[in-house]
Amino acid sequence: MSIKDKKKKLYEVVSTKNNRGALYQLLEEETLDKVIMKLDDTESSYQQFVNLLSELYSSFENTFAPLPSKPFFLNLLLKEADLSFLLSKKSWSDKEAFSFYKTNIEKVFVSPMYQNITFLFPKYKSFFTSLKICDKMNLDNLSDLGLLLDFMKKLIFANYDQYSIIYLFQPYQEMIEDMSKSKTKEEISNLVQDTLDIHFDTLIENYQRKEKFIQSILND
Repeated sequence: MSIKDKKKKLYEVVSTKNNRGALYQLLEEETLDKVIMKLDDTESSYQQFVNLLSELYSSFENTFAPLPSKPFFLNLLLKEADLSFLLSKKSWSDKEAFSFYKTNIEKVFVSPMYQNITFLFPKYKSFFTSLKICDKMNLDNLSDLGLLLDFMKKLIFANYDQYSIIYLFQPYQEMIEDMSKSKTKEEISNLVQDTLDIHFDTLIENYQRKEKFIQSILND
């Protein structure tokens, strides 16, 4: 079955969801095509996939409440993410399954940001170390994952109206791939470093300036 035919069946299920507008935008992109092509051609498979995609979007919406254009930013995260969990048959309401889904969703959220942190770590080592963030964290470790997610939430609250925020959703490897055809490795490395430096300077400065206020909001 073609991707077009599978998406047609998914659109029918999406039409019953309260967040169907956002889900429709996600399906319109090619980002989910590979995982969609692995779906069994059964009504229950399409229903389960849409249910999980809806929960993924709702989690994103609730976690990063101030963020504008949420489908756009979530789509950036999904581009290089491991989305195999969207093919799972486990029930979202099952306690063990919920933990499985929650962990995989949060890994999708923080992975690009953390890749950029590891790339930039030497310059910002003092700042990241003060937050107990290092360049050897394990996203399968719930403590490490929670720490990174909390930091990302605060960064977004502090920078939701800044262009620089896009670099929390786009890993530096994508930047390298985009430039690889026209520049040398050294030129690419320097350009990526300079670009990320500029934008993380903005992100961190706003975070430090608003940290106490943001903490009070998130603790309410």
